[in-house]
Amino acid sequence: MKNTKAHRIGAVTAGIAALTAAVALAAPFAAADVTNNGLTLSGSAYQTGQTYQLSFDGSQFTGASYSVYDNVNNDPTNRVKIADGFTTSAHQQISVNWTPNTVGAHSLWVAIGYLSAATPEPGPVNVTVTQGTSSGSSLTNLLGSLSG
Repeated sequence: MKNTKAHRIGAVTAGIAALTAAVALAAPFAAADVTNNGLTLSGSAYQTGQTYQLSFDGSQFTGASYSVYDNVNNDPTNRVKIADGFTTSAHQQISVNWTPNTVGAHSLWVAIGYLSAATPEPGPVNVTVTQGTSSGSSLTNLLGSLSG
């Protein structure tokens, strides 16, 4: 009886260890955010179709309008407005979502408007975007392959 119980415990322990290893292998590594001149882009290994967060401290621009832009392939004539708004608080953290749909170089920056002039700041954050994948998650694929 002890032998059977020991085998069961050993099998359960081995199963838990295998599942833990599978989860660890499938889990993404910690993101290394990119920051330049007060503009931060969350994540790393940027891909099309994925959403990332851009953020900056709006307190230094209280009462000003702002626009967030993406110069696709670093071409100033290919400028995409991501968001715009108005800073309203002395302690306001501005956060906007960015979902790239074009492969290549991207220069993300903020224009702060004072009256009729616009000063590009903070940023820019320059990143390269690769083609995203549409297949299921790594963990789902790995667990499916383990089950047969």
